Order: sequence, then C-alpha cells, then structure tokens
Amino acid sequence: MNKYILIIALVIGFSATAQKPGEITLNTSIQEAKVFSQGAQLTRTGKTTLTAGRSVLVIKSLSPFIDQNSIQVNGKGDFTILSVNHRLDYLAEQTKNEKVDSLQKIVNRLTKEIDTETSFVAVMDAKKKLLEENQKLGGTDSGISYDQLTKIVDYYVEELMSVEERKINSKIKIEDLKKERTKIQNQINQINRGNELPSGEIVVNVESKSGTRAELEVSYFTQNAGWFPKYDIRVKDISSPIQLEYKAEVYQNTREDWKNVKLVLSNGNPNKSGIAPELYTWYLNFYQPEPRPVPYTKSMGAASRSASEPVMLEEAISYDLELSDSATPTVTISQNQTTVEIEVKEKYSIDSNGDQLTVSLEQYDINSIYEYYAVPKLDNEAFLLAKIIDWEKYSLLPGQANLFLEGTYVGKSFLDTYSVSDTLEISLGRDPGIAIERTKIDLYTKSSFIGSNKVESRGFKLSIRNPKSSAINLTLHDQIPVSTRDDISVTPEEISGGKLNKTTGEITWNLTIQPGEQKTLEMRYEVKYPKKERIILE
Repeated sequence: MNKYILIIALVIGFSATAQKPGEITLNTSIQEAKVFSQGAQLTRTGKTTLTAGRSVLVIKSLSPFIDQNSIQVNGKGDFTILSVNHRLDYLAEQTKNEKVDSLQKIVNRLTKEIDTETSFVAVMDAKKKLLEENQKLGGTDSGISYDQLTKIVDYYVEELMSVEERKINSKIKIEDLKKERTKIQNQINQINRGNELPSGEIVVNVESKSGTRAELEVSYFTQNAGWFPKYDIRVKDISSPIQLEYKAEVYQNTREDWKNVKLVLSNGNPNKSGIAPELYTWYLNFYQPEPRPVPYTKSMGAASRSASEPVMLEEAISYDLELSDSATPTVTISQNQTTVEIEVKEKYSIDSNGDQLTVSLEQYDINSIYEYYAVPKLDNEAFLLAKIIDWEKYSLLPGQANLFLEGTYVGKSFLDTYSVSDTLEISLGRDPGIAIERTKIDLYTKSSFIGSNKVESRGFKLSIRNPKSSAINLTLHDQIPVSTRDDISVTPEEISGGKLNKTTGEITWNLTIQPGEQKTLEMRYEVKYPKKERIILE
C-alpha cells in the first residue's frame, strides 16, 4: 500500500564531507524553477529502488547557495522519511561547462599553431646557420670565375633574405596568436571564477519494511537567480489600440543548469522579512557614545525560521487571460494575496552562466485613451501619453519599456504599475509631428512707474498646429509667477480660457485640435513691486 509522507526539513544538518560508505546516489532532474525577483525555488524529482531496512539517499551536484532552512522532501511509496540533512562536498569534480569546453578547444588549437610557427622559426635559424657555414667560395688550389662568384653571392643573398623575411612573418604571427590565446584564456577564467566553491548535497535517510519503488520530490530555495519584467510598446497610430508585448528577462548562476524546466515567475522576494514592522516607544535622552559592538560568533545563535512551523497557504485566484486576437495563451497568471505568479507554459533551458534569457510571456491589444502633453516653456515638443482605464486585469509589473511610435523606435519609458490611480499613464515619448511654438509678444513687454511702484508686463503667444489626419487631445501647461511677499503683486490679464491654479501659478489648457487646424493662445500678466527693488522676470 502506497502512502505519501511530507517531511519539511526534519533534520537540517551541515557538514563538509564526501559520500560515505553505504550511501546511495539518487539521480534527480529539475522539473520546475519558481524564479523570484531575487532567488529561485527549484523542484527536483528522482526514482530509485529501496531494499528492506534503512537506506541513505544522496542527491549530489546541487547549488552551493541553497538555503538549508528551505529544503522540503516529499516521498511517494511504502517507506518512511526519517531525516533530511544538507551538506557541502568540496571534493566532488566540478561539472564541465559546455562554453568552457568549446573555448578550451580554441585555446588548444591556438597553442598548436604557436608551436608550429615556433618550430618553423627554429628551422629557419638552422637554414641560416647552414648557409653561413658554407660561404667559403671554392678551394684553396683553384679559383672561380667572376660569373660563378656573382651567381653564388646572389644565391646566398636571396636565400638569407628569404629566411629572415619568413622568420619575421612567423614571429609576428606568433605574437598575434598569443594575444588571441590570452583573450580566450581570460574569458575561460572569467567563466570559471568561483569554481572553487563546493557543490551542495541533500542527504535523505529513509526506512522501508520491504523492497519497494520510491519516488522523491525535493525542493529548495537558492540564491544567484532572478528575473525582471520588460515591455515592448507599439502604437500604430492614435486611433489604434496599444500593442504591448510582455517579456521577462531571466538569469541564473546557481551552478546548476536548468534543462527543459517549467518556469514560474513570481514578483515575491523571500529574502525580505515577512514580519510586519512595529513601532516602539521613542524615548529621548542625552547622547552617549555607544559601546563597540561585540563580534558575532556562532555560539551566540541566530534567529531562524523553524522547520516545524506551519506553512500558511495563500488563497489564489488563477485565470487564463483572454486576448483580443490570439489563440492559446502562453502563460497563466495567478493573483495571490500578496504576490503575482506567472506560469510559463513552454519549457525553457537556462544555463548557469549569468546571461539574461528573454522569455516572451504575452501580447495584448489594449484599448487606451491617447492624449498629448506639452510644456512649451521648457520644451517645444509634445509628448504622447496613453491612458489605460482597466489596467489591473493584465497583472502588469513595474518595468522598463521600449517605445515604438508609428513604426519608429522613439526611446524608453517606465511602466509604473505601483500607482494607486485607477488610470495607468504610459509615456510614449516625443511626437515631433505636433508643431508648438512659444514666443514673446513685444507689444505687451514693457515697464512703467506708478508712484513708488514699478509695473512690468509680459505677454506670450502659444501656437499649436496639428498636421495629422485625425484630431488630437492636447493638455498644455504654462505658468505665471507667484508672489511670496505683500509688496509684490501678480495680476493675470489674459489666459485664453485656461485654468489657473492660484497656489502654484500653473495654467492648464485642455484642447482638442482638428486635423490641419492651428490654434493660438495668449498669456499675459502684470507684476507690481517697489521701484527701489529688482525682480528678474522672463
């Protein structure tokens, strides 16, 4: 009769030793990786056959960054889990990295070429020596003709020059090969950095009354992994929905390669304390220097989560998002009490090298309200904003976005989904097609004196032209100065129907501009202050 036994870290021990006699290596593979903003929970499964009595199962070649308090073991079969221990193995051979292997092959090839060229230089040196030793022209009893002498000299000169030229070329090639080999070797050293770390092991003690088939599921939390959201936002025109591609950048350097695993992405962070902060009475006293802190030692102990504490499961609402023009969704998003989890339906392989892997999550066509925003006093270009009303149903997370407007990349923006507003505003960047100009009106720029006061007037003209084929909504902002003294007064004379905030001096115009239409606004104000003083006005 099969029975299911769940023991959460009955005994979490720690040691640094190799496999002991009588231990059985349990081969497992990673089935699921739940990746948090910092860290990941990995789930492994493995099968073996147990004999009657007690057995010690060892799961080897694990990450050295495992949080031993997070280890959970779930067993299926007619056996009992007696204890679970965690240890580090400093003697295990490090798992070979495929990238390192390929780079090492390049290093070996370069070394062979260097050796070949070095041997060629040695041959050239020997040939040169041989030529120099045979420069005696003729014997002692007979001379040689002038023609023979000329030919011999030409031969030696030609051969010596050829030898020297080939030696120089070989030495240059050797230097280039050595530089290339050094670069590749540095890359290998970079990848292998930290290879001196031990591998993690989980030791499971089990007992069975008779021989049985056992299945184990092991999960644990490890550092050196994470993910962050990223978006591509495309706007064809201001009459079309936003095309939003939801992506995830996933990375891991846990020292375990994830091969064809199920990915679950969570915005939670188990590294942060889950205990709500509490205020204590703030007692005020005179300052006294604090004593030097006592160094921490293991004997002092440290607070940690007890493995026997009950785990409260969060009530979750899980749903498949419906897309406007898509077939089967590629992810399932679960909105828990405190976190959002995204289950990716396609399996992925992620090597332990720290490289970022882009995972496409979903694509949405989102209806939005487009509005232009401009502050011509600071910038004569208009900025396009998209306002999404029911954005909560997409479970979007804060992240950087690449912006594409009318088929052209226009820059980056940031999706701030931590906003408490019921409307999500997305800045889509500049639209140079909207022509805006702010000019000073000379007729209204003047100074005069009234008694002991000086009066200065300023006037500005704001021109906006819409060259597009559809109407646009534009929110325009400008300002008049605000007085902070009783002897300085500011009087608005003309704001062309704008709304004035008397506290801040900001003027807002909400405009609808038809295709090809040009609108002109005027803003005039008057400032009165004592003539013996000086004020800087625009």
